[in-house]
Formats: sequence, structure tokens, C-alpha cells
Amino acid sequence: MKIFVRNYALLALSSGLGYLSFTAFPGAADVRAVRMLLSDFDASSVQRLRFGRGDAAATLERSATGWAVVERYGAPASSLTVETVLQRMGSITDLDLLTAEGDGEARAEDTYGLTEDGALRVTAEDGAGSVVADLLVARAPGPGWTAFVRSVGETAVVRTKFFEVPVEPDLWVARAPLVPDSSLQVKDVTVSGSLVGEPLVARVPAGLVSEFEDASGRRLGAGEMRRLLEALRIVPRAVTGRIDGDPPAGVAVVSITPLVGEPYELRVLAPEAGKSAPGKIFRVDSGIVFAVDPVRVETALRAARTARDSAE
Repeated sequence: MKIFVRNYALLALSSGLGYLSFTAFPGAADVRAVRMLLSDFDASSVQRLRFGRGDAAATLERSATGWAVVERYGAPASSLTVETVLQRMGSITDLDLLTAEGDGEARAEDTYGLTEDGALRVTAEDGAGSVVADLLVARAPGPGWTAFVRSVGETAVVRTKFFEVPVEPDLWVARAPLVPDSSLQVKDVTVSGSLVGEPLVARVPAGLVSEFEDASGRRLGAGEMRRLLEALRIVPRAVTGRIDGDPPAGVAVVSITPLVGEPYELRVLAPEAGKSAPGKIFRVDSGIVFAVDPVRVETALRAARTARDSAE
């Protein structure tokens, strides 16, 4: 009886060459280099990303504090999602190459749906404005999120793992509270304005963490202050505009100095014509106006009044 031994190719990363190679035992067939689709791609050099399909597009720019959505007045983007996209772009190989040498662009368009009008287009630029990656992505049939991918102007099509990437700017805006988690630990909080009446001025005495006192040194209820800080963690519904220059007065003003980080201020804008409750908040440090749930605003202001009246 003959014993047949099958030789398997070993997949190894060729250091410094920017591609993967197969090292095969004698007798192995179809040996070829497996290259990175974007051989010189450096995610850390990307300063601008554009995701487009048809007439819809979202543009993100890197800043000192993270990623921002250009079409939404520089509102913070979901940085984790952006970094995941960059990581995926830099790891695409032609291991599952679907086209052969000599195939034209028509096959990439007709067979795999990789047209510039219909496919998702992902364009990355560096700080100088040079394009460092320009990909077309179309979902492949089957379970999971497998996609056909090719570079714009190239005919080679690969199949790889990818995921749904939104092209609507609103879907890139970070769904984070206007008052972040870190602000549950604060040095002082002030809530004032016509919707509050007598202002709430709360500060943490030296050496304490979770106890507050007002401007007269009277202790404020710990439970009331905790509920206030939790109520202030309002998640915006959408970004509606930007205000440059002098900020509007607002019908309520919330100023917070966290234990860690810079102070910031929120201003509740007056209700729009025909509406009885305020539904927009202006964050002074970013200049951005957010649409919010009016019920959440009223809950926060009611909590401020209750905390103010808890002084003893």
C-alpha cells in the first residue's frame, strides 16, 4: 500500500516586502506571491476619509481630539469605527483573487458590481491631500459580510471580509452623551437661567469626592446631585448647526468642571416658534448645536431645581 503525503503551503509574512508569500514543498501547485492590496498603506498617515455611494457621501477628518464629521459641522465621529475601517483597509490581501491577468474593467463592473456609481467608494487622503487609497467595495453573496473589492483604476478583484460602512453623515456622528461619563466625578456644577430660577451652584469641598455644598457652604443632597449628573447625560438626536462668535444666552446654562479635563458649558436654547419646550443644546467649546429630546432637558432642569432645594 502506498502512502501519499500531501504537502501544504506555509503562509508567511515576508518582512519588509509588503506582501505575503507561499513557501511550498516540492510538488505543491499554484504557488504565487500573496500581496497586500494596498502595499504602502499607513493608517496613521490618513487625515481624511470619504465614504460615498451615488449622491450620498460622508467625509471624516482627523483632529487633535479624534475624528470629526465634516458635513455635520465638525461633530465628533465614532473614532472606534473609523479605526476599524482603517485597520481592515490595511489588511486586505489578494489571497482570494477572483480575476485573471488580462481581465478588463468591464468584468469587475458587470460580474462583481464594482462600478464607481453603484459600489461603496472609500477614499483616504494624507495630510498633504494626496490619495493613499481609493477602493470600490460591493457586498458578495452568502452569509456574513464578505465583499468584492478593487482599487479604482485597477482591474484585479479580491474577495475579503469587510462590513457595512454608512455613507450618511448622521450615522457617523458619535452617539455619546453631551456630558460624558467622566463628568460624574466633578469639581463643581452650576445650572442657571430663566428656566431654573435661583441658580444651583454646587462644588465639592476639598478632600471629598461625592459630597457637594452650595455657595453658602450648605450641604446638598448626595442622591439629588447624583440624579442631576445622570440626567445631564443627554444623548443628542442629531446635529443641527454651528454657531461661531458670541454664543447665545440660552434659557438655561450648565457649566461643569470635571476632576479630569477642561471645563465646558452647555446652553439650552430657547424653544423654536410654535414649540413650548426647548429641544436644542449648544455646546460652547465645540460651537455645535445639537437636537435633543425636550423631555430629557426638562428632566435635567427639574433635577437641578431639586438639588438646589436640598441644601441643608
